[in-house]
Amino acid sequence: MHLFRVASIVCLLGLPALAQEPLEPGFEIIFDGRSLEGWEGDPTYWSVADGKLVGTVTPETLLDRNTFIMWRGGEVADFDLRLEYRISNSGNSGINYRSIEVPETPFAMRGYQADIHGGDRYTGNVYEERGRTFLALRGQKAVVEANQVATVVERFAAPTDLQAYIRKEEGWNAVRIVARGNHIQQYFNGRLFAEVIDNDAGAGQRRGMIGVQVHVGPPMRVEYRHIRLKRLGTTNAPVVAFDQLPERQSNSDVQPLIDHQAAALLAPGPEAPLGGRLQLSVRSRPRYVRGVETDLVLDFEGRALKIPTVPVALQHLAYPAVYNLDLEWDQDAYRITRVRLDSHPLY
Repeated sequence: MHLFRVASIVCLLGLPALAQEPLEPGFEIIFDGRSLEGWEGDPTYWSVADGKLVGTVTPETLLDRNTFIMWRGGEVADFDLRLEYRISNSGNSGINYRSIEVPETPFAMRGYQADIHGGDRYTGNVYEERGRTFLALRGQKAVVEANQVATVVERFAAPTDLQAYIRKEEGWNAVRIVARGNHIQQYFNGRLFAEVIDNDAGAGQRRGMIGVQVHVGPPMRVEYRHIRLKRLGTTNAPVVAFDQLPERQSNSDVQPLIDHQAAALLAPGPEAPLGGRLQLSVRSRPRYVRGVETDLVLDFEGRALKIPTVPVALQHLAYPAVYNLDLEWDQDAYRITRVRLDSHPLY
């Protein structure tokens, strides 16, 4: 088996160097750095270059849904997964684990995901792709009970403090994901970023596939290297079939319903007043219906906006319903200062 050895990288900004050492005991290399052997994805977006697994979206290949390259080495239960990545500033990606394929949707996955983002918003979050959305954000430990939203039980670090440990566009970042039973921990550059105890056996998988993602959005590039895996144990727990999993759920206790991340979306347009009280009516259908993405329609002061991909800030609204958001917008501070939400089901 070929082992990668390179010289240590000089440490910048006080961050630990990503030195490449001999393969750790008990680990196997699952990406050989030379080919896509053992991996399957859309070749439009995935390739190998200079020993790296590369995901690329160009202006000519913009996505209408997220796409993955999946490791075909079998299902993994308890494990220690380690790798390194770097991502363009415009990039959005993630590492899926204990996941399943979405039927009749090529190269789509549902399951746990370690968020990776070229900006400052998402890196390190525990997300569930096509499922329960955010289970724990950066700096949080959360517990998920059956048929309930995730509950934050500890805020062990400030998200901005953890983000400072992430190297930006030209830098490599080390990721470690440890899953044992219902306990998940995600580490970035040696720091614990998020932790989940998932007691919802009907939704959280105890074993499944590994894959990495390129996300809907602008042109981007993400690179992965030195992907290695240590199996920590097996389980007799069945993999829950896609059509038996619960519908997409809200986890509003984990992420506020509307916060500063929504400001750019909800900011007054040129036809709206520059301050004061605004109203936004959101009428939606489920984003995912057995793997099919549907539309969200916003009505901002009588102007309907059809958005084919649901903005992240609004993904945490429970579907389906009509929402009336009575909010106050501070133009000078460029942020929402107060929100009141009323809703009623569509059916």
